[in-house]
Amino acid sequence: MEQQKQVVRKLRRSCLIRISVLVIAIVIFFTYIAGVGRIKTDAMAPALHAGDLVLFLRCGRPVCGETILYRTKGKQEAGQVMAVDVRADKDETGRGCDQSEFIMIMRDHRLEGEDPRRYTTIPEKSVEGTVLAVLRRGK
Repeated sequence: MEQQKQVVRKLRRSCLIRISVLVIAIVIFFTYIAGVGRIKTDAMAPALHAGDLVLFLRCGRPVCGETILYRTKGKQEAGQVMAVDVRADKDETGRGCDQSEFIMIMRDHRLEGEDPRRYTTIPEKSVEGTVLAVLRRGK
């Protein structure tokens, strides 16, 4: 009887440790590696519609043709990368010190979205991630 109680305790402890490790791994994954976002407008229709959930990767740099999520004026937006432009900022001596990337984006649905010329370039630091998967909303 005592031996059975010890086995049950070991199994509970082992199960609790495994669940804890799994929860920590999921939190780390969705905090640093990936994220989930909701599309709020039809500006990327037909690729993305309002209400769709997207899974995006935070790591890596966007390349031409990829769909990205970015933040501008406090709002999360989606767009397709048209070009990546590297510009060198100059310090007070006139030499280039920092290279910052600007990304030119465009949206699919020109009539629904705002004027695409307003968002011709965005800084790379405003990019939240590259869209990996889309979960369609039910109609």
